[in-house]
Amino acid sequence: MTYAAPLAKELTAAGAGDDAELVAAAKALLDLIDQAGARSGKYSVTIKDSRGVQVGDRGHQVNTFND
Repeated sequence: MTYAAPLAKELTAAGAGDDAELVAAAKALLDLIDQAGARSGKYSVTIKDSRGVQVGDRGHQVNTFND
């Protein structure tokens, strides 16, 4: 997953999550490659105004917040 974080950053900067056609195409792709996961809602995630969030399987995360 070397490219996951940079890709997520670029997609966020481009406003990809606000592009309804792109989101629909991504959902259709996920349905094709992982029907069980798509049916169970595995890929339906909405996160706003959050810190230290991790989404996905088998991840490891360490956060340090100095407010």
